[in-house]
Amino acid sequence: MITISNFEKYVLPQILMRGEDYYESDAVLEIEEESPGEWIATVCGTENYEVTVSMEGNEIVAWECDCPYDGNICKHVVATLLAIRDSRNKVARFLSAKEADFQVSIPEKNAAKMVMDEEVEQILAERRKAWKPREAKYKKGVLKIYSEHAVSPMKGGYMV
Repeated sequence: MITISNFEKYVLPQILMRGEDYYESDAVLEIEEESPGEWIATVCGTENYEVTVSMEGNEIVAWECDCPYDGNICKHVVATLLAIRDSRNKVARFLSAKEADFQVSIPEKNAAKMVMDEEVEQILAERRKAWKPREAKYKKGVLKIYSEHAVSPMKGGYMV
């Protein structure tokens, strides 16, 4: 029985190595569990390939990739299986490519922060009246408020 924890035993070493490279280089662009045990992924190779994986619990019952590889399991499927296994071990979810486009890396926080337009204007107006500080202190306070009022990037807003 091929499972998510032992599938490597059933893959040619060279294919396994390439699949691991694909996974580690973030070639799995999108992955989603469309229904329980039914996964679909887009993996970037020579072009973007669609990979589907069907599972019953931890058992891998079927897989398919639309790449031209003639063997049993290709590197795109390996990368997808690694992503599935990793996603089960993490609390964080995968982002679609569209969601990932909204992210920005902040060195100190290493996360995207979004603030709704109305919230920003309201916060700035309140702080201008209340603080009347010097410019540097004011900017630091505004950035702190932005990080405290972060919202989903899919709702729109300012990127901080």
